[in-house]
Amino acid sequence: MSAPDKDTLVRDSVDTFRAQVADALAPFLTDDVVIAEQIHGLALPGKKLAPVMNMAVYELRDGRIAAWRDYTNPAYASALLQA
Repeated sequence: MSAPDKDTLVRDSVDTFRAQVADALAPFLTDDVVIAEQIHGLALPGKKLAPVMNMAVYELRDGRIAAWRDYTNPAYASALLQA
């Protein structure tokens, strides 16, 4: 079996968080990784503010953020910004 693509991995983890099933969340939780759903308000000049959702992954080392990655569906964000 091949590894899941990035989109599938993100969708599966977000779906798991929405379901709030504690045992299913365990693989995504460690002492040095934080996963957070975020909503950023973005707008193009002269357009209304769009609530663009994304997922952020923070890797902690010695109590500080050592790495930070954001995952956003660009098609969804583009559609919101064009509205």
